[in-house]
Amino acid sequence: MDRPQTSHGNDETPRPWFDLQVNGGLGLDFNADDWDFDAADRVAEEWLEMGCRGLLATVITDSETAMQRRIRHVADWIEHSRLARQCIAGIHVEGPFLNADDGYVGAHPPRWTQDANPNTITRLVDAGRGHVKLWTLSPERDADAAMTRFLVDQNVVVGMGHCRGSLDDIQRSLDAGLSVFTHLGNGCPHRHDRHDHLINRVLSVGDRIKITFIADGHHIPFFALQNYVRCLPESQVIIVSDAMQAAGLSAGTYHLGDQVVYVDEHQAAWAEDRSHYAGSATLLPAMADKLLRAKIGTEEQIQMWIHDNPMQLIQS
Repeated sequence: MDRPQTSHGNDETPRPWFDLQVNGGLGLDFNADDWDFDAADRVAEEWLEMGCRGLLATVITDSETAMQRRIRHVADWIEHSRLARQCIAGIHVEGPFLNADDGYVGAHPPRWTQDANPNTITRLVDAGRGHVKLWTLSPERDADAAMTRFLVDQNVVVGMGHCRGSLDDIQRSLDAGLSVFTHLGNGCPHRHDRHDHLINRVLSVGDRIKITFIADGHHIPFFALQNYVRCLPESQVIIVSDAMQAAGLSAGTYHLGDQVVYVDEHQAAWAEDRSHYAGSATLLPAMADKLLRAKIGTEEQIQMWIHDNPMQLIQS
């Protein structure tokens, strides 16, 4: 079991948190088609008891029909359930406009990736009935950043991730209103140019963009994460869980949509072929505890990274 200590300093009250990327957790999978509202309410109640002040239910790349169905189901739950409205601050659409190349695509099915276009965006936003708050796309699949501007005009926060964008691509997207990078250090291949690579490009514009990191100790080694956050203003750092169905539970076999995910004894969540991670098996409060123990930040900094900065991004 991976339950957080949850206390905030010496206080016994839970540490408040706001998570921009939650595929599921405690047995719930937002990318499945068979979860029911009563079971989801029980998960939401536990999240709230852990200090949740809001999270974005994340729907990842699949066929457009499946994504519409899953977005609509989350929206139905939010509108049906008082507990959901207390816990769920909106929906994060991660895909399908992502780089399909090995390494960059990560746990997203390559066959369902596509170029950004207004028809798909409009149908997916409409499925969310006003609850889509964040969209992650790849700038190289968004010609001239036109769809970034389109989403910003729809009051959707736009992030980039699972991409190999050049510095020019990144600058163009920022100029179009893009404001966050999704889980830097992941969704990229193991081998790249020693200097001109995605991580360095994004860090070079760290004064213009908020950057999210998955702090489970698996997706990024803590010594590297410490280097990254030292490069950035405190106001630009956000920690996300990327939690999936197994988060908060024991090792075993779970699912992320149609994918099988194996969680090992170290709480790393692996794709079935063990070639890459498929979400995280660690909840955000437990990540805060890990960051504190690893001395990555002070209690005040960590609180900013897990609550203040993400909440400000979505609610501003």
